Amino acid sequence: MATVTGISRNGPRDHVVHFYRSKEELATQAGGYLAEAIQSGGVAIVIASEKHHLAFERRLAEAGIDVSAARASGAWLVVDAEEALSQFTVNDKPEVGRFDAVIGKLIRQAVGSGRPVRAYGEMVAMLWEAGLLTAAIELEELWNELIRKERFALLCAYPAGSVAAEPHSAAFTEVCRLHAAIVDEAPDGDAGLGESGLGESGPAAEQVWTFPAALESTRAARHVTTAALEQSGSPQLADDAALVVTELATNAVVHAHSGFRVTLTLQQDVIRISVHDEQPLPAVDGADAIAVLPAEPLHGLGAVAALATRWGAEPTGTGTGKYVWAELSR
Repeated sequence: MATVTGISRNGPRDHVVHFYRSKEELATQAGGYLAEAIQSGGVAIVIASEKHHLAFERRLAEAGIDVSAARASGAWLVVDAEEALSQFTVNDKPEVGRFDAVIGKLIRQAVGSGRPVRAYGEMVAMLWEAGLLTAAIELEELWNELIRKERFALLCAYPAGSVAAEPHSAAFTEVCRLHAAIVDEAPDGDAGLGESGLGESGPAAEQVWTFPAALESTRAARHVTTAALEQSGSPQLADDAALVVTELATNAVVHAHSGFRVTLTLQQDVIRISVHDEQPLPAVDGADAIAVLPAEPLHGLGAVAALATRWGAEPTGTGTGKYVWAELSR
């Protein structure tokens, strides 16, 4: 999976997913993604509910885009997601030929204009929230097939709460597998999507992924971390990093009972894996952060401590959570 630090580097055939926690977060992420498509002379296609596409239009207007002019020029195309679903689903499942006739045709026409195309879709989320998990996965697969044939980028979005339930964990893992990246807010608060791998453009390169509070999220976190290291030219660290991120992510889900955010930072001599969860550090007078976290030898944080050159835990500064991190030598 790809990094999420710089929406401008989103590739022309990237299929990315955003597990959003609020309407405002969705509007910021998707709105910025779509606004940049128009600002760069491309086409933005929105397949969404009315309330969401109107929220995106407000973001476009805030970015200085004349929405009416963009619509008239074909740079802003809006499709009602529920209506589109009704046109290509049969017995609550997407039908390949009908999908191609409805969605495939729309994408081909946009690509045929010669302009770069970005699409946003939430039909998969509608199927998921209706309990049609298999249908949602099948639709993601149809999107992937269309991306292989046509040159366009796609952002899918799911409410984080809807995918976090334990009975859905296997399906959640499959959804993650079917995407090139998981989108999150960049560390500086700007919306971001990024290119594959950890670049070397500065003193440190960073990737960030966010996951809901489900045990299967630990598997997804392990997958994206090891894939990023292999792509960055540090495959020798993949096994150790896999253990570290699995332990830290498991602690977030099992002990903090929260979703978590994984930050992977690649520096010249070390890699740093940091996991943020919503549970504050225990308050123990006179003890540092590490001392109040259990680290039994060869188990849990003890295994992390044995592998890491340094590790630690820090409060967020807001009192609403903590960071637990570890560094591995390159």
